[in-house]
Amino acid sequence: MHELNIPSFLRYPDDPFSEKMFRKQMRQIQNDRCFYRFMLYTGIADPVPETEGQFPLFEIHETHYYTKKKSRSWYSVSIMKDRSVADNTVCSWVEKADRFTEMFGIMDQVLRTPAPMRGKTYQEVAVFDLEEWPDYNWIHGFDESHVYARVFYLDRQLYKKFILVAKKQDISWRVEVNTPSETEQIIPPDFVPAGQTFGCFCPVGIRSE
Repeated sequence: MHELNIPSFLRYPDDPFSEKMFRKQMRQIQNDRCFYRFMLYTGIADPVPETEGQFPLFEIHETHYYTKKKSRSWYSVSIMKDRSVADNTVCSWVEKADRFTEMFGIMDQVLRTPAPMRGKTYQEVAVFDLEEWPDYNWIHGFDESHVYARVFYLDRQLYKKFILVAKKQDISWRVEVNTPSETEQIIPPDFVPAGQTFGCFCPVGIRSE
């Protein structure tokens, strides 16, 4: 039997400690119009998102922000549905689009920061390419996916951001988990919030070609 090769930042934590700590506050989110489903930790974000529309030339192009008053953490799910998605790698959404936007200093857009947090001073610490994991694609039904991480400051607060970009047919998603941190190094506890989200994120309602 093939042993699945999926790192912890892509695995939904199911150990007894995580079950006890988080299970009662996990809530399933399903957005049929934007073709996705995942489990949200309501301890740091509310299940009803703020929606921000983007370029109207695409069939769907918007970002959903999952936030909570007084919480310093947030999640976002960006969706792009367009015929061009099928012909482009998901990496271009981070490696090309972000680089182009960053050249103009528009870091709020690069970071997908919700409205209450915009305008803070950004200082980059590190960016990591966490690669593509074929077994993850197979289990979740993606045609392609890739994971990145950013470590950065907003004003004096240190953050770690994990980014999953994935696609199926002509639909792609950019899923981001943002949490405050006390250390600039990425350490195993940082993988829990990412795993909670990425480990259960999957496409829904997409017809086979």
